[in-house]
Amino acid sequence: MIPAKIRRTLGTRSGQSLTIGLDGATIRLRTIDAAIDRAQAIARRRRKEPASVVDTFIAERREDAARE
Repeated sequence: MIPAKIRRTLGTRSGQSLTIGLDGATIRLRTIDAAIDRAQAIARRRRKEPASVVDTFIAERREDAARE
């Protein structure tokens, strides 16, 4: 059971799911939405550029044109 004050701080309702994690000796609670946002931010930082298929296509066409 999570105290009401902490639920209000997190912006959660009674019965809403949370993730729990350990960071050293610290327990971290996150809403599911916050956990998804964090995972997406990590994925964006690790994504290789160019991220767009269109950018890759254009780069390949430019390389082809330069060879001609």
